[in-house]
Amino acid sequence: MSRAMELAPLRCERCGERPGGPAWRCPRCGGPLEFDEPGSPAGPAAPRLAPPPPGRFRWPWEASIWRWEPLLPEVPAEARVTLGEGATPLVPLAGEAEGGEAPEAEGGGIWLKLDFLQPSGSFKDRGAAFLVSYLKAQGVREVRDDSSGNAGVALAAYAARAGMRCHVFVPSASSEGKLAQLRLLGATVHRLDGGRDAARAAAQAEEAAGFYASHNWHPAFLAGLTTLGYELAEEVASLLAPGQRWHAVLPAGHGSLVLALGRAWRRLGRGRAAAAPAAAPAPAPVLWAVQAEGDAPLARALEEGLPEPTEEILAAPRRPTAAEGIAGARPVRGREVLEHLRRSGGGVVTVTEEELAAALLRLLGQGLLVEPTAAAALAGALRLRREGRVAAGEPVVAVLTGSGLKAPAALERLLAGDRPGEGRPGGAGPGGERT
Repeated sequence: MSRAMELAPLRCERCGERPGGPAWRCPRCGGPLEFDEPGSPAGPAAPRLAPPPPGRFRWPWEASIWRWEPLLPEVPAEARVTLGEGATPLVPLAGEAEGGEAPEAEGGGIWLKLDFLQPSGSFKDRGAAFLVSYLKAQGVREVRDDSSGNAGVALAAYAARAGMRCHVFVPSASSEGKLAQLRLLGATVHRLDGGRDAARAAAQAEEAAGFYASHNWHPAFLAGLTTLGYELAEEVASLLAPGQRWHAVLPAGHGSLVLALGRAWRRLGRGRAAAAPAAAPAPAPVLWAVQAEGDAPLARALEEGLPEPTEEILAAPRRPTAAEGIAGARPVRGREVLEHLRRSGGGVVTVTEEELAAALLRLLGQGLLVEPTAAAALAGALRLRREGRVAAGEPVVAVLTGSGLKAPAALERLLAGDRPGEGRPGGAGPGGERT
């Protein structure tokens, strides 16, 4: 079988177009592309398990996202790239609950998925690993993206691992720390005046060098992120009583984590038993997206009963937030994000800057150095508990997305009570990449 035949094909769900080569969106209608999923009418009947060759070390298959290969779109073994991403800890939130209550009960309290403990310091390594592998199989040798945060650093790291050249287009006011990481990983940094929109436009330009490996557009990035769902399906099962609900709380700008977990459980329902976790997987969680109080287009669309955020909502003024990784996003798949939230019985929870700072302090007090966007997950979980939207005794998993080692200045400003945007041009600066 040829390499091309071993690679999962893409198609546009809007018009049915099937690109003949590398593509980041539909060449006919401009819509987002998706994989022909195994088990769907257009895909194979069941996922394929291709074990490592006999006699070879099994590490890439057993200690990375490739452990979940039967549940992922097909990529030839020789193209797979890994730095050992995935398999991050799930730990309970220690200490007493708010209000002087008893310490959180084992299994029924708030749990923290430490997905910032990845090779480049964020959950986006999962997506970058699969995206770079897929593009390598297509013969791509040079990539580009618009990002000054976690996605850009992840792409640069995995491109380096794969021997690809990498270009990252960034706003002029981007964090010097993140830019240094990009340069150290060998990426060519293109610094643009005009903010994130200017960086995005430059990266999407046809004449720009390399293939546009967009973490927001390309479905291969989302496919890599679904491995977070598969891990949780295995880990959370032991925390639940029969029939018990549980909740996943996720920072959301573009909503990639909501999409990843929603798609993961949809895929688990279609896969054969051999492709599922060793024990019976946890049931699908109630999904909660966390947005900043002054920048919450998903929340507004949900409140107004809309299928997705309208252009009016997306263009409305938004207040700055220290959780910059979930700020200013224009979701590519906003309709599907809201569908997953509604179907799960969850929704969107908004948090204030004060709640962000309090959650960050609590995490720091437990030895967890995360960036403000990651602290939004815990802030959201605590608010859901206070407001009674999550019942006592139901486990809650807050996904911590990015390392605080990337954003020390942003952490210090938030804890000092500085308003987001103060002291840096255009309100831009460190704090993460849109999730």
